[in-house]
Amino acid sequence: MPVEDRPSLQVIEHELEAYRRFWAAAEQGIRPLPEVPEMERVPRSMVKAVLGEILHIGLKILGRVAKYLHFSYLRGWASRQRVSLDRFTFEPTSCGLNRALTEMGLALLATGEVRGAKECLVQSWQVHPCIHNTYVGLDFRLWQALQAIPDLREECAEYERMAKKFCPMANWPLARI
Repeated sequence: MPVEDRPSLQVIEHELEAYRRFWAAAEQGIRPLPEVPEMERVPRSMVKAVLGEILHIGLKILGRVAKYLHFSYLRGWASRQRVSLDRFTFEPTSCGLNRALTEMGLALLATGEVRGAKECLVQSWQVHPCIHNTYVGLDFRLWQALQAIPDLREECAEYERMAKKFCPMANWPLARI
């Protein structure tokens, strides 16, 4: 993911504060709900966004099939394509990118590429908050897998700190459903 596409820590924290207000009001039953940051990042063309979502669904299915067949390279390829095509989704640089980078990191880890998996973990929290990732939090699977590697304690601690900011009203990581 190009550096210029990633939101800064300041932008992330500003957007997280808006979602904190939103969720607090929702929990208290306050109406109207406070505004959340607008998704200005949506592709300008609805056709591109719809086609992008369809392509992402296909790549996600391919990645899952590859995972269950233990084809780590194919799983990694599918997730890399999801990352590179993220700009064509309805919520670019958000929850879908976090999940795609998590899948890519897990695929890299399965092939022994710890350095690449670490990079995926570092990048995967650098996304815009959205209604999804502020409710259920960031994907914890790569963080969980990398915790066993002593050299990555700092990166895992950074991810955990940011993930808890994304999901402040619940214990992170949430139990998988």
